[in-house]
Amino acid sequence: EFILIVEDEAMLSEMALEILRESGYRTLAASSAKQTLEIWQQHRGEIDLVLTAVVMTEGISGTDLAGQLVAENPRLKIVFMSGYTSHEMSQELLQSLNASFIAKPYGHADLVKIVRNSLDKLPAATGKAAPERTA
Repeated sequence: EFILIVEDEAMLSEMALEILRESGYRTLAASSAKQTLEIWQQHRGEIDLVLTAVVMTEGISGTDLAGQLVAENPRLKIVFMSGYTSHEMSQELLQSLNASFIAKPYGHADLVKIVRNSLDKLPAATGKAAPERTA
C-alpha cells in the first residue's frame, strides 16, 4: 500500500517515513498543503492512505486538506496526527471522513497498528481497534 505523509516538522516526517518503510509500505512525504496537492495530482490513483498533521503552518489545516482529498477519492483512508487528544477533534468529522486519529508523540507499534487498522477499514478513532462484535 502507498501512504502519503503530510507533516511540516521534518524530524517527525522522517520518523514516520522510516517506520512505515520498515513495515513494508511505499511512502512519500509532503511538508505543506501545496506540496501535498502536487503529489496528489501525480499519484492520486495510487495513494491508499494519507497520514496528516492536524495543525499545519501554511494556513490550510490537515482536516481541510483531508476533506478535499476525500471529496476526490471517497475510498481514501485518513489518519490524523496531533499533539492534542482525539477528544478535541470532532467525532463527527472523524466519522464523516472515515478517519482515524493518533496522538503525538506516538510509538513505532502504535503508528503501524493504526495505519494497518485504517487500511483494513477497522474503526480506530483512538488508535485502538474496535472490539469484535458477536452476533
